[in-house]
Amino acid sequence: MAPARRRKFEASFKLKVVNFAKEHNNCAAASQYGVTEKMVRDWKANEDALKSMPRSKCALRRGTPHWSELEKHVADMVHEHRQNGYVVTRNKIQLNPVMSPA
Repeated sequence: MAPARRRKFEASFKLKVVNFAKEHNNCAAASQYGVTEKMVRDWKANEDALKSMPRSKCALRRGTPHWSELEKHVADMVHEHRQNGYVVTRNKIQLNPVMSPA
C-alpha cells in the first residue's frame, strides 16, 4: 500500500473544521471533513493564530532560524563568488573556514 500523501489546508478550511468540532466533537469533525482527529485538536489549539492569518494561507510556521548570521554570511559569500565568475558548489561552501566546526 502506498503511503498517504501530505495535504495542505487553507486557514479558512481549518477554521470551518474547528467551528464544526466546537458544535459537535473532534471525531465527528474529522470524519465529516476527511482529516485526522489529531489535526482537529491541533487546529483548535491554534485557533487564535488561524483567525489572525490570511484566509488563503496554509502554514503555521513559527520561530526564527537558528543560524541566521551563518546563513547571511554564506549567502554573501556565494553572491560575491558568483559576481567574480566562480562556480560555487556545496563542497566549496563546506570547505570555507567559517563553515568548518571550531
